[in-house]
Amino acid sequence: LASPLHDFEAPHFVDLLLKRQGIVDRGGEMRTTLDLNLNRKVTQILNHQLHRIDDKNAGSAFAVVIENRSSAVLALAGGGDYSEGQVNGAWRPRSPGSAMKPFTFLLALEAGAYPGTVVADVATDFITPTGLYRPNTYNHRF
Repeated sequence: LASPLHDFEAPHFVDLLLKRQGIVDRGGEMRTTLDLNLNRKVTQILNHQLHRIDDKNAGSAFAVVIENRSSAVLALAGGGDYSEGQVNGAWRPRSPGSAMKPFTFLLALEAGAYPGTVVADVATDFITPTGLYRPNTYNHRF
């Protein structure tokens, strides 16, 4: 079996665009907000950072650069090997992870915790309507 080849740049952006627009590959030209030079730079940075943490078992990384004023997507890039699974991690729904920490900390402070409060870092189970939920960390340690 041969790996699929792509002969275009910004593959994650192109795949997303084709899927969201319901476009069949007919060739031709389409205008987008993508800054190809910026996208190349972001991809280069992601690949460099992945190389730096190679021993951490990280095989891919993704980034989206959005211009606040216009909401234009200037870059949508993935690091790692595009041909291995072709997953767009920048657009894939996933757990918010550490992005929730500031809100969690604020709720704890409002509930009476203080900066020196010790919170047990232990395995915890939550019963939900769909079954048992056991949150876990990347390294599976507590």
